Amino acid sequence: MILSVNLKNLVREQGKLEVQEHLKEKFVIDCSSEIPGFSKTVDVHDIFTPNNLVSKKKFFNHSGTLTVQDILNVKSSNGEIASVIVVEGLAGAGKTTLAKVILSHWCKETDFIRNLKQYDLILFSEFRIPACTDIKELFLMHMPKTFKKMTGESLVMAIMNLKILVIMDGFEEMNSYSQTLLIHFIQRLNSHKMQLLITTRPNRDEALFKIIPKNIEICHLEIVGVPQDRLSEFVLKWHNIMKSKGSKGNEVSNLLEGKTVKMMTRKRFLDTKVFGEFYGALALCDLLKRGSDDEILQRLMTDFHEILISNQLPIGVTKRIRGEVKKTLKRSLNKTNTVLEILQDLHYDKPDSFSLLRYQKVLIHLIGVLKLESSLSEEYASELVDLLKETNLTDTEAWLNILTETDCEVNIVPKVREIISGNTNYLYVRDGHLKAAACVLQNSEFEYVNIDTFSDPGKLGYLKDVLKSLSSRKTFIHLSLLHHWHYPEQGWSDDFLHCLLNKNKVKLTHFKGSVKSLSSLSKQTEGVVFGSWNSIF
Repeated sequence: MILSVNLKNLVREQGKLEVQEHLKEKFVIDCSSEIPGFSKTVDVHDIFTPNNLVSKKKFFNHSGTLTVQDILNVKSSNGEIASVIVVEGLAGAGKTTLAKVILSHWCKETDFIRNLKQYDLILFSEFRIPACTDIKELFLMHMPKTFKKMTGESLVMAIMNLKILVIMDGFEEMNSYSQTLLIHFIQRLNSHKMQLLITTRPNRDEALFKIIPKNIEICHLEIVGVPQDRLSEFVLKWHNIMKSKGSKGNEVSNLLEGKTVKMMTRKRFLDTKVFGEFYGALALCDLLKRGSDDEILQRLMTDFHEILISNQLPIGVTKRIRGEVKKTLKRSLNKTNTVLEILQDLHYDKPDSFSLLRYQKVLIHLIGVLKLESSLSEEYASELVDLLKETNLTDTEAWLNILTETDCEVNIVPKVREIISGNTNYLYVRDGHLKAAACVLQNSEFEYVNIDTFSDPGKLGYLKDVLKSLSSRKTFIHLSLLHHWHYPEQGWSDDFLHCLLNKNKVKLTHFKGSVKSLSSLSKQTEGVVFGSWNSIF
């Protein structure tokens, strides 16, 4: 007993300090945009603006929306803290940033997140990295010095008797190694003082729930990004950070006015890394705009003339050199540079360092930025889609984002439709992607379509268009009208079901909403979750 107490105290004291030191690098945000002059790192604590979270189930002590500060305080219907917290969110919604914020505040021992101080240890793992396959290896990574002072098994036993939070980030990128590690932790949940926090994309949550046994309490949350009323606060934080790091601040300050901030608001998310990439897209757009040829030529010739004078060359030689240089510059300026050429020029001193893949996310944002410059959008949008295809971008969600941010620009819709339908037979559609989905569905077929909406369906344009488009197809449909399910007194789902099921061709495999009568559902419906019940028929 004394030995066990001593081991636990060793872990609580020396082990905790070692874990905190190990985690320091984890809560540093790389806000590099890949554009020269924009490569910076900041502490996540300095840049974080609290996100909103929405409960995906109704039986917790926080119904509807809750704050980040309460993420570890949500209880199930029996009053118990959930053993597993699943944070679902779109790419860039801030899932990883949220995980790093928890790490940062635990290491600094602050009170920002309620109940955080109760944990003796917090461990962090990323699903995409094949670093270890069992608990002992993960402990060794976090506290190698403490590990050497006792046998592996005794350390594991000491740690498993402590209050532990394990954060596993990015379930959608799980490999065989991280799956084994996840199963190891799940098997120990009910018999130890351990809690799991897992982040995932929406289209992978069902696969995750199949791994977790039904007797384990799960808190399922959706992260919906920075609240719109705090958008300016978030942008100003970035502006001040960039200025303090020596970067240009003009692009960020411009976000606070005009069309650009509207586009950022429409995204519904502003993750720190995403903001850095967006910042780079603004810089790249500035390079594409570049000003008139006459202005550039005049500026270059003035600078060149000063160089010639400083070298005290003969007047005749100076005139001949100026004449030849001016001719060469005019020929160069008359030629319109492609986006690819501009990116390659950024690596003129080290051509071998150029990789199109490293600019992938900057190019995604650039398409939306160029939409604000209509002439530039027409000139470069098609090339940008081709470049992104060349980077092997296969994420359907990213392509739908591109269509949404460009308001489904006609000259790129056919290309994007072909890319999406060529990559997958499964289409996941959320609130903000309905118009894009309607465009994609016009001339393409998908075997499975998952429509997952949170906002009031009556205020969602194109939802009925998408449902009508699917009604005549032999497609498996998952339809979630979460607003009706949460608030059945505010509206019914019958009209939307009629749009989908009027031709009795689709197979509705799952429905979540609120209906006046079961007659609204057809024989093709398998799973039903109603607004005032949580039942499967």
